[in-house]
Amino acid sequence: MKSPFLSLKDISKRFTGVQALDHVSMDIGKGEVVALIGANGAGKSTLMNILGGIVQKDSGTIWINGKQVEIKSPIDAFANGIAFVHQELTSLNTLPVVDNLMLTSYPNTLGIIHDRQSQKQVSEIFTRLGIELNYNEKMGNLSPGDQQLVEISRALLQDSRIVIFDEPTSSLSKYEKDRLFKIIDGLKNNGVTVIYITHLLDELQGLCERIVILRNGQVVNLGNLADFPHKRIVNEMIGEESERVVRQNKSINKSEPVLRVNNLYCRGVLKNINFDLYQGEILGVWGLMGSGRTELLRSLVGLDPISSGELFYRQSGKMVKISPLELNKHVGFVTEDRRNEGLFQTMSVKINLTIASLTNLFGKVKPFINSRKEEQLTTETIRKLQIKVTSANQTVGTLSGGNQQKVVIGRWLLRDPDIFFLDEPIKGIDVGSKAEIKKIIGLLSEQGKSILLVSSEIDELLGFCDRYIVMCRGQLTREYMGNATTSQLMDAATSVRSANREVSV
Repeated sequence: MKSPFLSLKDISKRFTGVQALDHVSMDIGKGEVVALIGANGAGKSTLMNILGGIVQKDSGTIWINGKQVEIKSPIDAFANGIAFVHQELTSLNTLPVVDNLMLTSYPNTLGIIHDRQSQKQVSEIFTRLGIELNYNEKMGNLSPGDQQLVEISRALLQDSRIVIFDEPTSSLSKYEKDRLFKIIDGLKNNGVTVIYITHLLDELQGLCERIVILRNGQVVNLGNLADFPHKRIVNEMIGEESERVVRQNKSINKSEPVLRVNNLYCRGVLKNINFDLYQGEILGVWGLMGSGRTELLRSLVGLDPISSGELFYRQSGKMVKISPLELNKHVGFVTEDRRNEGLFQTMSVKINLTIASLTNLFGKVKPFINSRKEEQLTTETIRKLQIKVTSANQTVGTLSGGNQQKVVIGRWLLRDPDIFFLDEPIKGIDVGSKAEIKKIIGLLSEQGKSILLVSSEIDELLGFCDRYIVMCRGQLTREYMGNATTSQLMDAATSVRSANREVSV
């Protein structure tokens, strides 16, 4: 590599209790496409958010074209020629495409916008990228893939010198992906520096020249991509413990499932999802960010619409076809976002615990609640789960993260469903609370409850689940029975080579 155009030197960032980045350094040349790779939580997003001005670094320096720069806001990033194409779309769906593209850079005279000039600029960038869209169409009417192309167009309108792509193909069809890769080649030929973040390692060949691998907030390796075959990248991402094998000894009765999912399809999100969930089974669902793990759970209970597919639920010894909204009545769903979706933060622990079981608390005169019964069940749940509170009337938002998670789980224990969908149940909580919650999940399994468990932490799944299904880009790529290694799960999560499940026994 010639003299670097972009240099990050000893970048460190610490959030409360977590060292997100630890003296990260890398150099990228002008017109170079570099892959930034790492498992969930490796620090990729934090590093790029620092470069994009969204997060402030604690220490370290940033150099662009030989000059040290300070990036304290997205405005600073823009001024330094940095564009960020986010994985999560930031569109204003009620506005036309042209306004979404020109929102921060309308051509104007004394505040009067030149509509024709705006439309001309948009037409030119669309022609350059080979995009055929009506710039007067509202963003909300576009497909996810088209919205992603508009996001990319917005970044390129800035005439940027550095472009960060964060999982840019997550919503794109094969045709749209091929077109994106041609766009990136064009940027490279025009001297634009590109940082490409993806979990799909099979995208890198022919696109990137070099690779930087992060693990636990540190650069663990970097070099020419040609020197890093797929298996080596996977091993670098997850470390030496990748070959740890854990065998499951629990016997699961597979004579008939409790839940069967057939050909579940959600447009632009999930495709050909097929699996069975058995009584007493803890079925681990693993995949990297953007794989569709959370979307799978949400679609099964009717929170997100499904396009096609069938669900069957065992009732009175028979498998009965059921809708997601009907299935919802039999499922306890612990959402990934407990703060915003799982709890009523300004209400008491008691209300948060009993809110899903009010019909079981009616007194002799409906719809009045039997306060004595409510108090008794609340007290028993707090004691059983060892929730640390001053009283049942304490505001749930004042509890620690681990105790808040226990409240969410306790709510569904009171409801007593047959199936539990647990989305990141131990994410963001202390070690002690993790152990307690895993113990609760294990007891539920022993009681015959069926559990679908999503976790971004491989080590939390291995040795705890009875079976594993792995997702990649909205598909189930592999299923592992009885034993699995970290590298097997990671390999299945970073490649869509097989649209059908491969079973490892």
